[in-house]
Amino acid sequence: MSATKTAIVLKDSKDWPKWFAVTMLAAKEHDLVPFVDPHKLKRDLAVLEQPIRPTVADIRPPSTTPLNPAS
Repeated sequence: MSATKTAIVLKDSKDWPKWFAVTMLAAKEHDLVPFVDPHKLKRDLAVLEQPIRPTVADIRPPSTTPLNPAS
């Protein structure tokens, strides 16, 4: 993943293609094109959803074996 930041100042309309190219490159690098694709209608774009916070049981499900089995 790239950590480079690119700043483009939009002074007039001739700067738009460069800005657009950089913006779409960043979208591709972060798998966001389905959410910002300018060739799709807004209603056809993918929708971001709030992630569900995992519970402790999701991260470490209950064990079915004892921690200190008797030997």
